[in-house]
Amino acid sequence: MWHLHTSKLLLASESPRRLSLLKQLGLNVQVLRLPPQEDDEPVFDNECPENYVSRTCLDKNFRARAYVQQHQHGLENLPILTGDTTVALQGEILGKPESPQQALQFLRLLNGQTHDVFSAVAVCWEDDIDYIRTHTKVTFSKQPDDVLKQYVKSGEPMGKAGAYAIQGLAAAFIAHIEGSYTGVVGLPVYETVTLLQTMDLISCTDSNGVLT
Repeated sequence: MWHLHTSKLLLASESPRRLSLLKQLGLNVQVLRLPPQEDDEPVFDNECPENYVSRTCLDKNFRARAYVQQHQHGLENLPILTGDTTVALQGEILGKPESPQQALQFLRLLNGQTHDVFSAVAVCWEDDIDYIRTHTKVTFSKQPDDVLKQYVKSGEPMGKAGAYAIQGLAAAFIAHIEGSYTGVVGLPVYETVTLLQTMDLISCTDSNGVLT
């Protein structure tokens, strides 16, 4: 349905969820794996979650573009997409848990509460760069502590902002969301498509492949 105006889209993210969401649009996506940084995604003093998610997403994009220009010859003219998702409770950022104990701590904070999820997507192509940001409110139902402990034992919270995956086992905890479900998963699809259209990177085709 969606026709990409370049041979492929570079996704500078190792998130399988972002890759899956882009592929479901029918886009030809190549994952761009960047070398790890010692201090990845740092939070600055007094930085609000909205600014943090936007800055981190744009920083990833700038770093990816520099890496392509220096080390990935032949890919310099391809668009690069980066994303970031941040969970916050009352303005406090809950990142990816560093241990099962911290995961349980995060889940206890979120339990029975409404929290904020901010997702940002940035795209650079040629000399242009643009980004979008979404804000979704997610309400956790009240769960017994034993249920939270069993969820942590499943291993799913590790590597997830806020220590949960809405598309996984934690779906049973979610009483209500207000905003973008796919934004909570990791890539707000509607807003991403709008961004790619605005940058003239994609267009819609009919069942015969004719541009509409």
